[in-house]
Amino acid sequence: MQNRFRFFFTLALILLLTAEVSPPAIASRVYRVQPGDTVYQIARWHGVSPANLAAHNQLTRPDFIIPGQTLAIPEPATLVDEKLYTVQSNESLF
Repeated sequence: MQNRFRFFFTLALILLLTAEVSPPAIASRVYRVQPGDTVYQIARWHGVSPANLAAHNQLTRPDFIIPGQTLAIPEPATLVDEKLYTVQSNESLF
């Protein structure tokens, strides 16, 4: 009887722990909201759109974020035909 209880308790604990991990929490970059930050500012700092940041974090009210809140930063979208260039030393815009 005790083994059966232990099995169900372990199974319930595993289910609860795995249910608490949401897909946005598994991100490569995270940002902790500071006092005075806005979704628009955070999105601009990380090169993503505010709508993409809000959708990625499942924010129902993007104008309402709390200092100390952790936001998962999605990878910025790149265009298919976008070509990136790495600036070499001693190069300038001219």
